[in-house]
Amino acid sequence: MSQVDELLKQDEFDIYSNPHVEQDKLKVIATIFSKCDYLEILDYCKLAKCTSKQCWNNYVSIIDYMAYPQKLKGIPTLFEFLKDINWPIFEKVIKVLESYPRKDILPAVEYYVAKAHEEDDDMWISGILILAQRLNIQSSEFKNKEQYDYFQCNDIY
Repeated sequence: MSQVDELLKQDEFDIYSNPHVEQDKLKVIATIFSKCDYLEILDYCKLAKCTSKQCWNNYVSIIDYMAYPQKLKGIPTLFEFLKDINWPIFEKVIKVLESYPRKDILPAVEYYVAKAHEEDDDMWISGILILAQRLNIQSSEFKNKEQYDYFQCNDIY
């Protein structure tokens, strides 16, 4: 059992049931994830593990506190939170993604807008579009220009 697993058994570190885990506790977890290559953040940050959407904030904070480049492993979780612009964590996720180097976010934007299009998920495309607008991403920055056009098919474009 890993050090993270041991911590998560303690009430004050319970990221799945406690939406108000103290920031210093989340930083401890983030530090462990940053230092242990064998631990996969995605194994711990699954939406269904939380008892409420309010607990998702814990995931976002942990990923945000992780050291670079290890925090890149959290990008898939962060893009999952863009699936619904009405989710309580949406704005915080946008802010965290805005803090990533552009070179790391652009490929993710391209990948996830294509995935959202493939899944016919207009709400998710809307969430990714909001991020793209905040980052001022232009069609010229996409390797596959067709994928940028998926934003234009969206009803909030």
